[in-house]
Amino acid sequence: MNSFETVKEYFKNIDFDIVDDSLILDNVYKEIDGYEEKLALDLETVINFELLVQKSNFLQIINLCKKINIHFLSLKKTGSKFIELIFETINIMKDLDWKLIHKFIFKPVINNFTELCVDKNATHVVRKFFIIYFCDKNIERRNFKNEFSYILKEDMSLDTLITVIHYLKFMKSKSLLRKIVRIFVNSKYTFNKLYTYIFEDLINLSDDKSLEMVYQRIKPQFIDYINDNYGVFVILALIKKYPKENDFYFSYCTKGMKNTNVLLRVTENYCKLGEYKKVKKILLNFYEIKNEVFKNLLLRSTDTPDTKHINLVVCLMNANLYGINDDFIKYYKNEWIHRKFGLTLLKGFFEGGAENACKSAFARKINVGASLHKKKEGKQLLNLIKSYKRL
Repeated sequence: MNSFETVKEYFKNIDFDIVDDSLILDNVYKEIDGYEEKLALDLETVINFELLVQKSNFLQIINLCKKINIHFLSLKKTGSKFIELIFETINIMKDLDWKLIHKFIFKPVINNFTELCVDKNATHVVRKFFIIYFCDKNIERRNFKNEFSYILKEDMSLDTLITVIHYLKFMKSKSLLRKIVRIFVNSKYTFNKLYTYIFEDLINLSDDKSLEMVYQRIKPQFIDYINDNYGVFVILALIKKYPKENDFYFSYCTKGMKNTNVLLRVTENYCKLGEYKKVKKILLNFYEIKNEVFKNLLLRSTDTPDTKHINLVVCLMNANLYGINDDFIKYYKNEWIHRKFGLTLLKGFFEGGAENACKSAFARKINVGASLHKKKEGKQLLNLIKSYKRL
């Protein structure tokens, strides 16, 4: 067998940009046999090893996984990134043999699950594991609720908490959600910018009882949350997901308040709740808008719509209030169809409360353009436009 230094020098000099023949790759694997883990942990060779994996077929990757210790490598900084790359590569492959994946890739993770979750390097591997593991619909997937319940403690690392949240995106667990709320929804964490997006995810994943728990824990310090640069993001997520307490949220809205996004989110809620008298009062007293709501919300200072108020306008389109659909037609410019805000407004109009005759007449005037076919949301909008053209 060649020495490691000899194998390392050989491996470093392979140009994988021009090597992609499966037989040649087989020969490379033969040459590095026995040194796979060392090459994966060596900063001088790991990049080339990642390129080799990306060029490899499914069986070549399985054979590699038979030879390496996934558990051991996952605990190392360089090794964990290498294992992540293996998971990412398998995730985009087709015609997989799931029995082989379970035996040689999933099993080392499952057998060492708790240790990997709490390790600062390996916890990233666990997240990649979830993406593939929960895609396999051919087997009964294991529930890791008990393992996570055991490790959920106040002194757990941020990385591990992110992994728990990641798991909840695949497997719902009310008990885990509520335990996270009890431990982490307090000013020590919710005012910390590192945790901000975690709480947004937590709120979006929560059921009504969990949301009520979040609300009750935040309620005594609500004004502090509104005025905090990071806590306000938790409030915005809660307002959107838990409109039940909209009157309470509104009671803290004042003219000239620091963060106008809170008022905007509250106004959107009132639209969705059908409380249009309150919407009218807000538009008049806070936004100082008496008429031409569409123009004043979107086109007050520029010819290009102010995207901040797009969702509110779409809510009003659905209610067909304040002549907003007629004004949309009046101010519409054909170049809007090539912008994200334009697609949102068009979708809001055609799915909203305007009369079908109005939608049909407008659909016939729109110059669609070829670019609409290239985007998923564009194709959906195109189908809407076509359906109204036929009326």
